Amino acid sequence: MSSSSMWISSLLTAIVLNEPLSCVAFSLGALKASRHYYCYNHMTVGPNPPGRSLSSSTLLDLVPVASETADRVASIDEETWASFYNDLVSLTQVNGHSTLQQVTADNPNLKQWLHDQREHFKWWKEGKATTMTRERQRRLDELDRSWRDFHNDDWFHHYLELEGFYEKHGSCQILSSKENSALGKWVRQQRGPFSAFQAGKSGYHLSPLHAAMLDRLNFEMDAKETLWIEHYDELVEYVKTHGDCLVPPGYAANPKLALWVKDQRSEYKKRQGNYGESTMTEERVQLLTNVGFDWDPHHSILMKRYLELEGYAELTMERVRLLTAGGFLDSLDPSQTAWTKRYKQLKAYSKFHGDCLVPPRYSASPELGRWVMAQRRNHKILHDHNNGDNRNATGSYNQKQYKFSTTLTEHREQLLEDIGFAWDEDKNMWMERYRELMAYANTHGDCLVPQQANDRNTASLGRWVAVQRSEYKRIKDNKACKSYDLTQERVRLLEFIGFEWDLDLSLNGTVHAVVKVNGSSSPGTVPPKWKEPPTESPAGGTAPSHLDQTPMITKTQVRALFDLWNDALATLDSTIVAQRYAADPMLLPTVSDTPRTDLAGLVDYFDTFLKLKPQGVITEGKITVGPGFAQDAGIYEFTMGATGAKVRARYSFVYVYEEGEWKIAHHHSSTMPERAQTQISKQECKGLFHLWNDALAKLDPDTVAKRYSINPVLLPTVSDVPRTDYASIKDYFVNFLKLKPRGKILKSYVTIGNNWCKDVGVYEFTMGAKVKARYSFVYVKEFDEWKISHHHSSAMPESKTSNKLSEHEVRGLFKLWNGALATLDSDKVASRYAKNSVLLPTISDVPRTDYASKKDYFDNFLKSKPQGEILESYVQSGEGWCKDVGIYEFTMGATGNKVKGRYSFVYVLEDGEWKISHHHSSVMPEGILAPSMTPEQRKVRALFDLWNDALATLDSTTVAQRYAADPMLLPTVSDTPRTDFAGIKSYFDIFLKLKPQGVITSGKITVGPDWAQDAGIYEFTMGATGAKVRARYSFIYVVENGEWKIAHHHSSTMPESAKVQITKEECQGLFHRWNDALATLDSDTVAQRYAQSAILLPTVSDVPRTDYAGIKNYFDLFLKLQPRGKILSSFVTIGNNWCKDVGIYEFTMGATGDKVKARYSFVYVKEGDDWKIAHHHSSAMPESKKMTTKLSEPEVKGLFKLWNDALATLDSDQVARRYAKQSVLLPTLSDIPRIDYQSKKDYFDTFLLNQPQGEILESHVEAGDGWCKDVGLYEFTMGATGQKVKGRYSFVYVLEDDDDEWKIAHHHSSVMPECILL
Repeated sequence: MSSSSMWISSLLTAIVLNEPLSCVAFSLGALKASRHYYCYNHMTVGPNPPGRSLSSSTLLDLVPVASETADRVASIDEETWASFYNDLVSLTQVNGHSTLQQVTADNPNLKQWLHDQREHFKWWKEGKATTMTRERQRRLDELDRSWRDFHNDDWFHHYLELEGFYEKHGSCQILSSKENSALGKWVRQQRGPFSAFQAGKSGYHLSPLHAAMLDRLNFEMDAKETLWIEHYDELVEYVKTHGDCLVPPGYAANPKLALWVKDQRSEYKKRQGNYGESTMTEERVQLLTNVGFDWDPHHSILMKRYLELEGYAELTMERVRLLTAGGFLDSLDPSQTAWTKRYKQLKAYSKFHGDCLVPPRYSASPELGRWVMAQRRNHKILHDHNNGDNRNATGSYNQKQYKFSTTLTEHREQLLEDIGFAWDEDKNMWMERYRELMAYANTHGDCLVPQQANDRNTASLGRWVAVQRSEYKRIKDNKACKSYDLTQERVRLLEFIGFEWDLDLSLNGTVHAVVKVNGSSSPGTVPPKWKEPPTESPAGGTAPSHLDQTPMITKTQVRALFDLWNDALATLDSTIVAQRYAADPMLLPTVSDTPRTDLAGLVDYFDTFLKLKPQGVITEGKITVGPGFAQDAGIYEFTMGATGAKVRARYSFVYVYEEGEWKIAHHHSSTMPERAQTQISKQECKGLFHLWNDALAKLDPDTVAKRYSINPVLLPTVSDVPRTDYASIKDYFVNFLKLKPRGKILKSYVTIGNNWCKDVGVYEFTMGAKVKARYSFVYVKEFDEWKISHHHSSAMPESKTSNKLSEHEVRGLFKLWNGALATLDSDKVASRYAKNSVLLPTISDVPRTDYASKKDYFDNFLKSKPQGEILESYVQSGEGWCKDVGIYEFTMGATGNKVKGRYSFVYVLEDGEWKISHHHSSVMPEGILAPSMTPEQRKVRALFDLWNDALATLDSTTVAQRYAADPMLLPTVSDTPRTDFAGIKSYFDIFLKLKPQGVITSGKITVGPDWAQDAGIYEFTMGATGAKVRARYSFIYVVENGEWKIAHHHSSTMPESAKVQITKEECQGLFHRWNDALATLDSDTVAQRYAQSAILLPTVSDVPRTDYAGIKNYFDLFLKLQPRGKILSSFVTIGNNWCKDVGIYEFTMGATGDKVKARYSFVYVKEGDDWKIAHHHSSAMPESKKMTTKLSEPEVKGLFKLWNDALATLDSDQVARRYAKQSVLLPTLSDIPRIDYQSKKDYFDTFLLNQPQGEILESHVEAGDGWCKDVGLYEFTMGATGQKVKGRYSFVYVLEDDDDEWKIAHHHSSVMPECILL
């Protein structure tokens, strides 16, 4: 079915089912091409607004409109789509790692097109008819997968805001400047394009769909915009009649049009000069440019007047000269501002550079380069008339050249000459090509440059060489040169580098080229390694100063180049700093992964860096001077004026001579790796437990406590108190070691970070009995030793059978699948997959998500009779799931072919059987696409392979021999620069233990005379651990004894991935984000707060939750309690890329009103652009389980002493506080029961006047769980009188929850009754 038929079918379906039109993915191109805007005035997009129903007859009216145009548009749809896509690809290549939304921000057409692709993708996902295909989706995904996000589109966001405003206010008139200011600005921006669209004008960036959506809200047209369009239409008619846009002032036929044209130029100047608010939009500029609008009409008027003069009288060169000298040109063009502006710019250039030799492609100001070339052309035209070159057959001025002569007067010539302007640019161009030939000869050993070459630059140079030979032959034949002045000096320079004038003799080998050195001639070839052409002519004269040869540079001068760069930093001007770099630079900065390879990238980086006000000093460095380049590498230190911080880093500068000045061609800066990152393998991380366990075996609490870091947190199994320092940790182990514990790990989950690692799981201790517990260790490197920064241990809250497979069992699951393949029964193979599984097969674009589609795929695949074998496998296993990732190879029984592929299997336990939940298979990528490089670049890249092959030998001597005799190695994981064979070998003695093998993922190659550079990003796979490590690299190769060797090698970690800073307050704030997620009572929202590889050890479940489904399942139950948490105590530690928050929190359960305290550990990591929970361990307060323990008799009697001590203070407040909140006091000398704090205090205010002190004479104790009583006889000695008084007493004590303290719940005191009777 054609796209038009599909659309009509969808439209009719919508009519029949009375669905909103938004469900119809209509062809925007068809509607726009037909120019029928009727549909946008009568249809709605989305739900119909109040009072605007959509009748079936109205919709049916649209069918012939779309049917007529849709088929025609469909035929060109693919071509149009491809054109936009190619433009998008070009922009992404220019902008590097930017998102598609960023790269299209300044291109309204592409931005609109990308928005339309999102809409079509949305319809496609909903199963509606659309122009989006799987292939188009795939191609856009390759550029940036975030293109799909419809809600990222600014236009759509603003439209939703406007829709809400319309529903509230009934119109789109936003009058307030404070409320909804951003929305008001956006609405004003839409009125112009909307008005133009309604009027049928092209050039405005508003799609038909957007126009229809705005019309749905009764969007008002802009009266001013409508008036502008009317004048624009009048201008179009003027152009048709007069052939230009030069509407004269006071134009009688339409005076308003003349004023309008003048206003457009004025608004354009405002826009270009960034002064004042301009009404000239990008759309208006485009519309006016399309009809040939003259933004600066003076030049056009000038030409028009001259042409009129030429028609009136014969305009000879002499007359032109008289008109020019007399200022006639100035009278016709009074503005003169453009020329004066460029002249001032050139004057500033001359003052800074010492000359006026602006390169034609001057990156800082391309317009100035073009203007300088124009002045030379004008000068040549004005002065060539002496030879009659400018006259035609009648002697009048040649019109083609004449148009260039109107802007350069004799006065202007004098101004230019006063600042040293050189009119002959050929000298500069000739020397540029001569230097290119020098480089070619030094590389190839001759000057035989081919004219037919794949490299455009080489071919161009070959043609220039041919011209030199042709000019030389004409001179020998006494003929005039055609294009160049081949002077005797230039002949001498060419012969110096072995230039062959007679190509035939040179190729036959019968004649040697003449090489002149220091004025003498001798037959020979190119000098072995020349650096400079001779400075004297054959006649003994001095060579002209304009030769601008590359000068030699001393080591002192090289170091002074750093000072120039540092002085540029001191200006705090990013443009000045960027100008210290060459035209084709490479900057690999300290704190950014992105290589900066152009002026804009440099300025962007230093805009941020200079905010720190840095000033640097070199502390250690090595300088190398070579032909045409110099290198300075070592260690420098920056003092950041904004913060006072000092930062040391390693640096490499490569300088080249460019445009008469030494510039930075390459700058690589990286942090000191030994301080920045400490690597540890998973096995080593697990081994740290054994160090701690060995310390336990010594039964010395001091030894154990020393295994913890300076700022540790220990949450022990049987104590509520967090231990946060050495003394408290030692105190805990004094008691714990009495049990003589010995531990072993049963389950372990290790995560490796930068400078930290964590080990989480289940361990078991033998202490007479066997005790299982959950543990969390976080280790950090402290003074060259790994210490425990965090240790959380908790009892197993429940008992559950493990569903975790061993590594051997996981690999066995592949054999079950492979066995199913051997049956050649697609049904049996498909049955190996889980119910909700996904299969991404090797040779099909279509994801297979159900049983039938999987069976269909294997119906075809099994025809090849495949049998698989795993070549490389990486297994990970958790509770109820496991994964197997690696490389397998299939032998196709039907053909005998062998095919390798990469695989990922994720298995889950389903109905008691392990099934494939996810299966992704793909071809080996390196065989698909190889980067396009020139032969020379491939040779340079092959040098990396030689070095990598040397690594594979695991022989440090072999690797060290790949480096030059005078090398510089700045390695990834050592601060020490290695500058000789022994130092390099020593480094690789250690590094090769990891069995590294590298591959370059991105790089840039530069080839120079006698040297080459390769810089970019490479990735190593460590065979010893399986770890993969990405890093930035710079290699500089030189030829040494006929072999290319590594003269410089700088390797550094990826700085953006190395460190992500977070403050203590921000770390604590992450708990609130989790708590807010709990408040939603949505387990999905809570689970999304956890990282992809998170581990949750919950309070009331033994099962570690290690994936999204497990975490979500736990919170499905927990959220039924409606929990809300708050932190009671917190201990935060900040690391590189991670932070942890450990302490005690309390939950209030909204469903029951209960309050529950628990200990917690959160470890957060940066995942994407968000901080997520990588580890969460929560456990009950262990001491609270023991509060029912009965007190001993001495302990009960000891409670009386506490009360008696309070009496001794003579402070009624302290005595009253010994009683519980709900206590009762029946005192000896008062009939009134005292049941509250105040009444007890009142009683003791009087009683304490006697200064009583008590002593128990007889005691009867009874203790229960949480309570005890003491009954008997006591005697008081009244210190105020010396009197002694006996009495009977009853104390009942309880443990009061609020402060976990034993208090008096009941106190009954009475005098001895026999005394009363007596």
